[in-house]
Amino acid sequence: MVRVAPDLRVAIRRRAPGQRISDLRLGGTLLDAGRTYRVAGWAPVSQEARAAGGEPIWDVVARYLRDRQAATAASAQRTVLRGIAGNGGLAS
Repeated sequence: MVRVAPDLRVAIRRRAPGQRISDLRLGGTLLDAGRTYRVAGWAPVSQEARAAGGEPIWDVVARYLRDRQAATAASAQRTVLRGIAGNGGLAS
């Protein structure tokens, strides 16, 4: 799993691709699966993103921090895994 916003909560079930995420919330608000959202990442993952030549995320973060002069620590991400009972590869 990649790093995500501290107020993003996700529940993942062991199911077929496209059916694994059962609950995805940002700031407590359920995200709409039919809506398109804009996201940022540390590195482009698609050919289209690489070709677009967008601003590197570290520059965006640096500008954000300079504008605010201070940053506060966020709570830890909480990812919930469901339907994994008996999976020896996951520590409890």
